[in-house]
Amino acid sequence: CPQLTFLELKHQRIRDVGLSAVAQCCPRLRHLSVRGVPFVTDLSISSIAEKCPLLTHLDVAETDGAVTDVAVSAIATGCPELRHLDVGRTRGAVTDVSIC
Repeated sequence: CPQLTFLELKHQRIRDVGLSAVAQCCPRLRHLSVRGVPFVTDLSISSIAEKCPLLTHLDVAETDGAVTDVAVSAIATGCPELRHLDVGRTRGAVTDVSIC
């Protein structure tokens, strides 16, 4: 899927292994939603940050606290084109530490 730019996995049962594989294979990814996927953690989101520098939209809302400041900081560093980030309802795991 090296040409893939848009991927929505809302409320699916994907885990870090699968999302890390997406990161590896889809370097042109620009839009990713893992809203409501509690099995995705900092590990795979950090992999997305490293391998998908063109990302402009990321939705990690409703991830039950599995995505934290660690991943958001990695995205902020690795994805300079990011324009939209949704971290709503992450159970306080994302704080002003990574947002500011």
